[in-house]
Amino acid sequence: MAPSRLIPGLPNLPGNTVRDFGQTDFRRKTSLGMRAGVMQVGETGEGKKPVEEQLSKILARKLGITDEPDHVAFDGKVLRYECYFKEAVVESREETWRVRRCIILFYLLDGTMQVSEPKIENSGIPQGEGKGAVFIRRHRIEKADGSFFGMEDLGIGKDITLYGRTFHIT
Repeated sequence: MAPSRLIPGLPNLPGNTVRDFGQTDFRRKTSLGMRAGVMQVGETGEGKKPVEEQLSKILARKLGITDEPDHVAFDGKVLRYECYFKEAVVESREETWRVRRCIILFYLLDGTMQVSEPKIENSGIPQGEGKGAVFIRRHRIEKADGSFFGMEDLGIGKDITLYGRTFHIT
């Protein structure tokens, strides 16, 4: 509730106060903060960090020498790529293949990938219910040489083969 203020010249009785609608900052102050990569309880009402500390954190992040562990730094960070693959059509004389659009999600936290196809209305292709079909569920995908796919393998214009299906990233 917004704080109230007294109307000058009237006694302090119920109904003689006016709510202050000029308040614009409704945030609560937190008492948690990161120190040396560990979540810790700090003093409430801490002010802003000095500019030097903010700049050093930005520089450390760019150089890859952060004090935050990966499970904190990459939590909720996902790379999203749009792609397509060509599917052979054997039951039609008019077309020999069709293009199907997909979305590749690469989770930075654990290096897992997911490939799904968004639902397209009236396409005539069974695509699952709701948002669409999931081709490959979220897990680490192994390459032909035995290593796992990483974010360096994904990029616009690249072709990647996942379980015998070649996806072209757009």
